[in-house]
Amino acid sequence: MRIFTLIILLISFGFTSAQDTLKSQAFKDTRIRPKLPLVKPKHPSYPLINGYILVKEAQQGDPFAQHELGLRYLIGKGFSPDTSAAVNWIKKSAAQGVTSALFNYAILLNSGTGVEWDPFRAYKNFRLSAESGMSDGQYIFGLFFTDNLVVNKNMNRAYYWIKKAADQGNEDALRTIKELEERGVSYIPDSSMTKETNENLIYYKSAESETLSDELVELDFFQFDDDSSELSGQNVIETLEEQGREKVQSKVGLSDEVVKSNVTDTTITGIINFAAGAGSPEALLLKGKLIEPEERINSESIKSAVYYLRALRLGNSKGAGELLRLSNNEKFVEELKRGLKEEDPDALYVLASLSALGLAPQITDESALGMFEKAVKRDHVPSIIALGLLYYQGDLVEKDKEKALQLLKHATMMGSREAEIRLAAEIIKQNRTDPDAAAAVRLLTKASEAGSVLASLTLAYCYENGVVVKQHKGKASRLYRKAAARGNETGFNALKRMYDELRPSEEEFVIFEE
Repeated sequence: MRIFTLIILLISFGFTSAQDTLKSQAFKDTRIRPKLPLVKPKHPSYPLINGYILVKEAQQGDPFAQHELGLRYLIGKGFSPDTSAAVNWIKKSAAQGVTSALFNYAILLNSGTGVEWDPFRAYKNFRLSAESGMSDGQYIFGLFFTDNLVVNKNMNRAYYWIKKAADQGNEDALRTIKELEERGVSYIPDSSMTKETNENLIYYKSAESETLSDELVELDFFQFDDDSSELSGQNVIETLEEQGREKVQSKVGLSDEVVKSNVTDTTITGIINFAAGAGSPEALLLKGKLIEPEERINSESIKSAVYYLRALRLGNSKGAGELLRLSNNEKFVEELKRGLKEEDPDALYVLASLSALGLAPQITDESALGMFEKAVKRDHVPSIIALGLLYYQGDLVEKDKEKALQLLKHATMMGSREAEIRLAAEIIKQNRTDPDAAAAVRLLTKASEAGSVLASLTLAYCYENGVVVKQHKGKASRLYRKAAARGNETGFNALKRMYDELRPSEEEFVIFEE
């Protein structure tokens, strides 16, 4: 068997399911950002008597009082926080057609907050808020047509609804329309869509500012792959500086909070270095581009290939393109041969890994294994992890889980974040009620926030299945989506599986594969 498991898109240790083709699906984080206070109170001051009046009016069926009461229970303003009560009152208000209640109930369904996670029911409520003319609802409803998860992808329909939101001045919709138009997407008149906006529907409308925070839901739209093939060296920095630090942070999976509390060097290079050290595959790819020589092949080219391989191992498919480009360069192959003679660990690792990818067919599996073993003796961390995976899977060597874990512990002692996360995943798998498992979940949470896709996938598995943590399908879906948004095939397939397991039988939810 070829040693393809070396390059597996992880989580290892039995947490991943069989992978299908991603089919160029990718997602982008596009969140609702309220610009006004969440609650526009029916009763501005809040002495006890006003709380009593609000509850009484809600119980008597006033839909606006029901909605406000639900929001106040949700955020704990004037009432003790009670998510179940919040959902109950917001749902009652939505049933009476209050636009912002329909929208907020959809968010709760989509995030699994206080109610069972159900993106299909969320879709129906977002549709009602969109049809009533709410720009946030129109924008989000349009996003549902940019992938094949809830309904079939239909960029014409997506453009139609997002443009309606943009025409009302919705800032997120305006940015999205601009990007779609830059990619050649436009609206082709379709009579079936004009029927969707039923102006005869009568809804109680309340202010759009009464919408829930983006902390409860992460929304996405289809993102076309960026072409990074021409980027190298200083060109990378110049391009990223033009995009701005915020976009670079998002690209490598870092939040503002993580950068503010953990990153001392907030330059573009500093952010990339931090995220690469934390296990961000995008940062690893960019790191390889930064150090790759612009004019000629040399030993730094091999170091770049190491970063591309690490990015690929963590799920960034663009690493494969960079490796193919290098492996087709005769001077790069000559440089690898020179490194092989000198037993340079980077060269040994790259050659063995290229063999696993089928890009060095002249190298036998036995020779590749020997290269890994030589590099391990030189304390080469990527090779230590690779050999550990081989022993764990039983590829090319007799399966030896204990030896695999020893190798990962050795890599962890040498500062490998990836090895540390893999060990945490194994602890969770084997000791689900052990205090060490709880510590492992905390480690994964921090690593996920710092940009590790591997940590996000493992943590998502825990929430999906109730392993160590309380089961929460909404959190699991957001974490899988976080990985899928970065082009990770495992995350997308897991997300699709969750949707398919819940998919209703209605015709509109039948997905036709591309």
